[in-house]
Amino acid sequence: MGKTDSNRTLKMVTPRNHHILEAKRMNDFSLRRAELADASSIAEVHVRSWKNTYSGLLPQSLLDQLDIVQREHMWRDIIVAVDWPRSGVLVVQTAGRIVGFVFFGEDRENRDGEDGEIVAIYLLSEFIGRGLGHRMMERSLGILRETGFVRAFLWVLPDNIRARDFYESLGWRETGKFKHESFESVEIVEVQYEFLLK
Repeated sequence: MGKTDSNRTLKMVTPRNHHILEAKRMNDFSLRRAELADASSIAEVHVRSWKNTYSGLLPQSLLDQLDIVQREHMWRDIIVAVDWPRSGVLVVQTAGRIVGFVFFGEDRENRDGEDGEIVAIYLLSEFIGRGLGHRMMERSLGILRETGFVRAFLWVLPDNIRARDFYESLGWRETGKFKHESFESVEIVEVQYEFLLK
Protein backbone atom coordinates (compact mmCIF):
# COMPACT_ATOMS: atom_id res chain seq x y z
CA MET A 1 0.00 0.00 0.00
CA GLY A 2 1.38 3.43 -0.96
CA LYS A 3 1.65 6.47 1.26
CA THR A 4 -1.41 8.14 -0.24
CA ASP A 5 -3.56 5.05 0.33
CA SER A 6 -2.34 4.80 3.93
CA ASN A 7 -3.24 8.43 4.67
CA ARG A 8 -6.67 7.95 3.14
CA THR A 9 -7.30 4.92 5.36
CA LEU A 10 -6.27 6.81 8.49
CA LYS A 11 -8.58 9.67 7.61
CA MET A 12 -11.55 7.35 7.35
CA VAL A 13 -11.23 6.16 10.96
CA THR A 14 -10.76 9.54 12.63
CA PRO A 15 -13.25 10.25 15.47
CA ARG A 16 -14.92 13.02 13.51
CA ASN A 17 -15.77 10.73 10.61
CA HIS A 18 -16.87 8.03 13.04
CA HIS A 19 -19.52 10.36 14.52
CA ILE A 20 -20.76 11.23 11.04
CA LEU A 21 -21.17 7.56 10.24
CA GLU A 22 -22.98 7.00 13.55
CA ALA A 23 -25.38 9.87 12.80
CA LYS A 24 -26.06 8.48 9.35
CA ARG A 25 -26.73 5.03 10.82
CA MET A 26 -29.21 6.50 13.33
CA ASN A 27 -30.98 8.35 10.51
CA ASP A 28 -31.67 5.00 8.85
CA PHE A 29 -34.23 4.32 11.59
CA SER A 30 -37.60 5.96 12.22
CA LEU A 31 -39.80 6.06 15.31
CA ARG A 32 -43.56 6.34 14.90
CA ARG A 33 -46.93 5.41 16.39
CA ALA A 34 -47.97 1.82 15.87
CA GLU A 35 -50.82 1.01 13.52
CA LEU A 36 -53.12 -2.00 13.54
CA ALA A 37 -51.23 -3.46 10.59
CA ASP A 38 -48.08 -3.54 12.76
CA ALA A 39 -49.47 -6.08 15.21
CA SER A 40 -47.86 -9.10 13.55
CA SER A 41 -44.41 -7.47 13.39
CA ILE A 42 -44.66 -6.29 17.00
CA ALA A 43 -45.62 -9.81 18.06
CA GLU A 44 -42.59 -11.23 16.26
CA VAL A 45 -40.27 -8.76 17.98
CA HIS A 46 -41.94 -9.50 21.30
CA VAL A 47 -41.52 -13.28 21.06
CA ARG A 48 -37.98 -13.16 19.67
CA SER A 49 -36.91 -10.65 22.32
CA TRP A 50 -38.41 -12.72 25.13
CA LYS A 51 -36.60 -15.84 23.95
CA ASN A 52 -33.31 -13.98 23.72
CA THR A 53 -33.60 -11.78 26.82
CA TYR A 54 -35.07 -14.31 29.22
CA SER A 55 -33.09 -17.39 28.24
CA GLY A 56 -31.70 -18.65 31.53
CA LEU A 57 -33.90 -16.25 33.51
CA LEU A 58 -37.26 -17.96 32.91
CA PRO A 59 -38.05 -21.66 32.41
CA GLN A 60 -37.23 -22.78 28.88
CA SER A 61 -40.56 -24.59 28.72
CA LEU A 62 -42.29 -21.21 29.11
CA LEU A 63 -40.21 -19.60 26.36
CA ASP A 64 -40.76 -22.54 24.02
CA GLN A 65 -44.52 -22.16 24.14
CA LEU A 66 -44.56 -18.48 23.19
CA ASP A 67 -46.66 -18.10 20.07
CA ILE A 68 -46.44 -15.21 17.59
CA VAL A 69 -50.05 -15.62 16.43
CA GLN A 70 -51.37 -15.40 20.00
CA ARG A 71 -49.22 -12.36 20.65
CA GLU A 72 -50.47 -10.78 17.43
CA HIS A 73 -54.06 -10.99 18.70
CA MET A 74 -52.93 -9.45 21.99
CA TRP A 75 -51.21 -6.55 20.26
CA ARG A 76 -54.15 -5.93 17.96
CA ASP A 77 -56.34 -5.51 21.06
CA ILE A 78 -53.79 -3.22 22.70
CA ILE A 79 -53.36 -0.98 19.64
CA VAL A 80 -57.13 -0.62 19.26
CA ALA A 81 -57.58 0.17 22.97
CA VAL A 82 -54.82 2.78 23.48
CA ASP A 83 -55.97 6.24 24.53
CA TRP A 84 -53.38 8.47 22.84
CA PRO A 85 -51.50 10.30 24.26
CA ARG A 86 -52.23 8.89 27.73
CA SER A 87 -51.23 5.50 26.39
CA GLY A 88 -49.69 4.31 23.17
CA VAL A 89 -47.35 2.03 21.30
CA LEU A 90 -44.34 3.31 19.36
CA VAL A 91 -42.35 1.24 16.90
CA VAL A 92 -38.84 1.74 15.56
CA GLN A 93 -38.22 0.54 12.03
CA THR A 94 -35.60 0.44 9.32
CA ALA A 95 -36.12 -0.27 5.63
CA GLY A 96 -39.78 -0.95 6.36
CA ARG A 97 -39.00 -3.55 9.03
CA ILE A 98 -40.06 -3.12 12.66
CA VAL A 99 -37.16 -3.99 14.97
CA GLY A 100 -38.37 -2.67 18.32
CA PHE A 101 -41.32 -1.21 20.21
CA VAL A 102 -42.33 0.48 23.44
CA PHE A 103 -45.75 0.36 25.11
CA PHE A 104 -46.55 3.07 27.67
CA GLY A 105 -49.60 4.30 29.56
CA GLU A 106 -51.09 5.04 32.94
CA ASP A 107 -49.56 3.14 35.86
CA ARG A 108 -51.48 -0.11 36.24
CA GLU A 109 -50.81 -0.29 39.98
CA ASN A 110 -52.03 3.18 40.95
CA ARG A 111 -54.55 4.78 38.62
CA ASP A 112 -54.60 8.23 40.23
CA GLY A 113 -53.86 10.13 37.04
CA GLU A 114 -50.41 11.22 38.18
CA ASP A 115 -48.30 8.16 37.44
CA GLY A 116 -47.39 6.66 34.08
CA GLU A 117 -45.74 3.38 33.21
CA ILE A 118 -43.44 1.88 30.62
CA VAL A 119 -45.32 -1.38 30.24
CA ALA A 120 -42.96 -3.00 27.74
CA ILE A 121 -39.90 -2.04 25.74
CA TYR A 122 -38.12 -4.53 23.48
CA LEU A 123 -35.58 -4.48 20.68
CA LEU A 124 -34.26 -7.28 18.49
CA SER A 125 -30.87 -8.37 19.79
CA GLU A 126 -29.02 -7.54 16.56
CA PHE A 127 -30.06 -3.89 16.91
CA ILE A 128 -29.06 -3.43 20.56
CA GLY A 129 -26.25 -0.93 21.12
CA ARG A 130 -27.29 1.55 18.42
CA GLY A 131 -29.10 4.01 20.69
CA LEU A 132 -32.55 2.84 19.61
CA GLY A 133 -33.67 1.79 23.09
CA HIS A 134 -32.66 5.21 24.37
CA ARG A 135 -34.66 6.91 21.62
CA MET A 136 -37.77 4.86 22.35
CA MET A 137 -37.50 5.50 26.08
CA GLU A 138 -36.84 9.21 25.64
CA ARG A 139 -39.80 9.69 23.30
CA SER A 140 -42.27 7.74 25.43
CA LEU A 141 -41.21 9.51 28.64
CA GLY A 142 -41.56 12.82 26.83
CA ILE A 143 -45.13 11.97 25.84
CA LEU A 144 -45.98 10.93 29.40
CA ARG A 145 -44.49 14.19 30.69
CA GLU A 146 -46.41 16.32 28.18
CA THR A 147 -49.60 14.48 29.08
CA GLY A 148 -49.24 15.57 32.71
CA PHE A 149 -47.85 12.54 34.50
CA VAL A 150 -45.37 13.38 37.25
CA ARG A 151 -43.69 9.97 37.62
CA ALA A 152 -43.22 6.86 35.55
CA PHE A 153 -42.71 3.29 36.72
CA LEU A 154 -41.61 0.03 35.16
CA TRP A 155 -41.03 -3.55 36.30
CA VAL A 156 -38.04 -5.74 35.53
CA LEU A 157 -36.78 -9.18 36.52
CA PRO A 158 -34.21 -8.85 39.34
CA ASP A 159 -31.66 -10.95 37.43
CA ASN A 160 -32.05 -9.02 34.17
CA ILE A 161 -28.85 -7.10 34.81
CA ARG A 162 -28.48 -5.77 31.28
CA ALA A 163 -31.91 -4.15 31.39
CA ARG A 164 -31.38 -2.78 34.90
CA ASP A 165 -28.05 -1.25 33.89
CA PHE A 166 -29.75 0.34 30.86
CA TYR A 167 -32.56 1.84 32.96
CA GLU A 168 -30.20 3.13 35.61
CA SER A 169 -27.98 4.76 32.98
CA LEU A 170 -31.02 6.80 31.89
CA GLY A 171 -31.86 7.96 35.41
CA TRP A 172 -34.32 5.29 36.58
CA ARG A 173 -34.03 4.35 40.24
CA GLU A 174 -35.13 1.22 42.09
CA THR A 175 -38.00 1.83 44.54
CA GLY A 176 -37.45 -1.32 46.62
CA LYS A 177 -40.92 -2.59 45.76
CA PHE A 178 -41.39 -6.13 44.43
CA LYS A 179 -44.40 -7.92 43.00
CA HIS A 180 -45.27 -11.53 42.20
CA GLU A 181 -47.12 -12.41 39.02
CA SER A 182 -48.21 -15.68 37.49
CA PHE A 183 -47.60 -16.14 33.77
CA GLU A 184 -48.64 -19.43 32.17
CA SER A 185 -48.55 -21.06 35.63
CA VAL A 186 -45.00 -19.76 36.24
CA GLU A 187 -44.44 -17.51 39.25
CA ILE A 188 -42.46 -14.41 38.27
CA VAL A 189 -40.92 -11.86 40.65
CA GLU A 190 -40.28 -8.32 39.41
CA VAL A 191 -38.67 -5.25 40.93
CA GLN A 192 -40.03 -1.75 40.40
CA TYR A 193 -38.13 1.25 39.01
CA GLU A 194 -39.17 4.91 39.11
CA PHE A 195 -38.42 7.91 36.90
CA LEU A 196 -39.32 11.49 37.89
CA LEU A 197 -40.98 13.36 35.03
CA LYS A 198 -41.42 16.71 36.76
